[in-house]
Amino acid sequence: MLNIRQLYSALLFCLLCSPALAQRLSTEVGTLPDGTEYRIDYPENFNGKLLIGLDYAGGQYRNEESALLLSQGYALAGTTRLVTGWDTEASVSNQLRTLDIYESLHGDAEYTLAYGRSLGAHTGSVIVHYHNERFDGALLACGGLAGVVGMWNQKLDAMFVIKTLLAEGNPNYPVMQIPDDFAERARPAWLSMLQQAQETPEGRARIALAAVLGQLPLWADAGKEMAQPFDLEGLQDGLFDSLGGSPLPLAGQAMSSRNELTRRGGGSISFNTGVDYREMLDQLQNADIVYELYRMAGLDLEEDLDKLAEAPRVTADSQALQWVSRQVWHGQLPFPVLTLNNIGDNISGMSAQQFFESVVEEAGRGELLRQSYINSAGHCGFSPAETAAAVATLVERIDSGEWGDSTNPYRLNNRARSFEAGPARFIPYEPESFQRPVDACDLQAMGVDVDLPSGYSCPAR
Repeated sequence: MLNIRQLYSALLFCLLCSPALAQRLSTEVGTLPDGTEYRIDYPENFNGKLLIGLDYAGGQYRNEESALLLSQGYALAGTTRLVTGWDTEASVSNQLRTLDIYESLHGDAEYTLAYGRSLGAHTGSVIVHYHNERFDGALLACGGLAGVVGMWNQKLDAMFVIKTLLAEGNPNYPVMQIPDDFAERARPAWLSMLQQAQETPEGRARIALAAVLGQLPLWADAGKEMAQPFDLEGLQDGLFDSLGGSPLPLAGQAMSSRNELTRRGGGSISFNTGVDYREMLDQLQNADIVYELYRMAGLDLEEDLDKLAEAPRVTADSQALQWVSRQVWHGQLPFPVLTLNNIGDNISGMSAQQFFESVVEEAGRGELLRQSYINSAGHCGFSPAETAAAVATLVERIDSGEWGDSTNPYRLNNRARSFEAGPARFIPYEPESFQRPVDACDLQAMGVDVDLPSGYSCPAR
């Protein structure tokens, strides 16, 4: 039974008070059984397409982008993450309840599309892989699409390296057992320590090593220009921004989300047992930055790599891995999926997109997936025009049954410019290989009970 149910007809929706984006709507807001708020916006010029996902009710993404999509006739719906967070099964259940409410009010949409950003995209991938019966496609934007175990293994690498080399044994800088008061103590301590380390040549070299091993981008602050390839100082600054200096640094997010994942899962979902950081560094395209910074600082890189090799490893807990088993992918896409990412995203890294593609390709569903990249920095740094272009491209794929050249970045830019709602910055881009892959079959090989599609069996691992 819903706690709140209010229906407003023919509202004038205009977040920025712009007549061009004003749209008459029917709006439904309310509260689901677990206390999660939902919202449904249905435009009078409805085009038959519904976009539904996490965070829409919270207002985070009700902005110029949603106003533009509504003006194009898309219905928008979704919930908040405040109750469910990283409990994606609960989040998906709430999306389905919201879809039930939508259909009771407006009937079935021609197309129902899963759409989410960040954790919403990760949750959208859970829908794609495990709850897809009522959907026709998905736009997954700025999501860490390596699956939750691979994603958090990669984040572990960056934090493990910097802790081992700069703060080994110091309880003020936790990596795994994040205290509940992290916002008052652990997070400020980490960010302060990294800022101090950034002031010395030795600290800058070790920050670069940690960031490169964590496959963080060289550009993460939208308020700065991307450093040129020959600008070693600028490149290192970009790695520092990714780890500890940007408006949303990894070291900050690694406190909040790690705390929640460990608490909800009942233990660690991450591990670095068996990881050879020396071998990993040799595989990474930004390793030369590390080599040169170590040389300039007069540090022995081999000595630091030996220290990493000797450091006690982190192991995962079986019950926690079981809890997140549906947040790891098998790649059996049931319908078209388009991903949207900006290349300077230090929270949802680009190498994760390579892994997502590889899992889908291995499952034989590569024809259903396309990936697009935008030349911008920060987490989820898209213009309204870029998002609208991606949505229109996904709809075109569902209509026509084929992608054609629709995801060519030049074609996407032309489409984005037609909306006159911000920059169009799609570019050709090839992410480097993800170094910490864990897919559903890997989990199964680790003894986890994995929910695989009927008739699908994992190859021997």
